[in-house]
Amino acid sequence: MTDENLTKWLDDLEADGRTMADVTTVESAMGIPRARLYEWRALDRGPLSIRLGGKVQYPIAALRKWLLESAERSSRGGVT
Repeated sequence: MTDENLTKWLDDLEADGRTMADVTTVESAMGIPRARLYEWRALDRGPLSIRLGGKVQYPIAALRKWLLESAERSSRGGVT
């Protein structure tokens, strides 16, 4: 999914009144394998995640922030 599509996906989630996305939603929309998301969580890397009701959830605002920061770091080595 392109950055533009990811931004639209996040906008759509927020428009639906959602503030959190579960692992399955993040995995399918972003194309990041579930195992990688859990690995990042264990290593305290990747987007902020929290456990609510026994399930890992990603705050939409944290996903948006992480995507923007990742894009900045990867674009020409973070030089703007």
